[in-house]
Amino acid sequence: MLSRVALLVVAGLLVAALAVPAFAASPKRKYTPAGNAVAKSVLLKLSDLPTGWKASNGGGGNAHTTCPSFDPDQSDLTSIGKADSGFESKDGLSSISSIAGVFKNTGQAQTSWNRVVRPGMLTCLASILESSGTKAAPIKVTSKGKLGLTVPGHRAAAYRLVADVTSKGQHLNVYLDLIMQGGGQADTVLLVTSVLTAPSPVFESKLASAVAGRLPKR
Repeated sequence: MLSRVALLVVAGLLVAALAVPAFAASPKRKYTPAGNAVAKSVLLKLSDLPTGWKASNGGGGNAHTTCPSFDPDQSDLTSIGKADSGFESKDGLSSISSIAGVFKNTGQAQTSWNRVVRPGMLTCLASILESSGTKAAPIKVTSKGKLGLTVPGHRAAAYRLVADVTSKGQHLNVYLDLIMQGGGQADTVLLVTSVLTAPSPVFESKLASAVAGRLPKR
């Protein structure tokens, strides 16, 4: 079994690699105080998590990332708000990134969803994850697909990537669950990562329900 230090290094690598990427032709950014407030209001909060979890800097990144086969053009859309929050478990082997974006209107949020939440998205994320590996810790995605989780929300989808990470000649599974929800002008993502064991469906359902209750209705 890998040492605790090695496991923590792997966990940190995964969080950095899959801070949900933006695409080359991202929406125009015209953030407003009201839009940012809506985005912040729907984020996952520390109070939604069990005792022992703590806030971290594991929120969404701003890096522009492209994949040859998946690069949806959203330059005709306008984002008026963005917020993120991050959390990690007491042992440091699980983390959650909560990201929310608010569009100019409901129609634009739905258009963005239709363009992004497609099979190519998962292939792109798998490619990003594998390319983030190093010689000392290569990463190979062994499976990817829909996650069998009932997710509430007007717009909802859930996916899982499982990757094999090699360190010092030893292998371990890592799980990366992407829970996507939307309502009204807002779209949100929960990125749940876990080393060694898959996240509990009951746990993830509670997280998704907490976020769904905060999404705009129209």
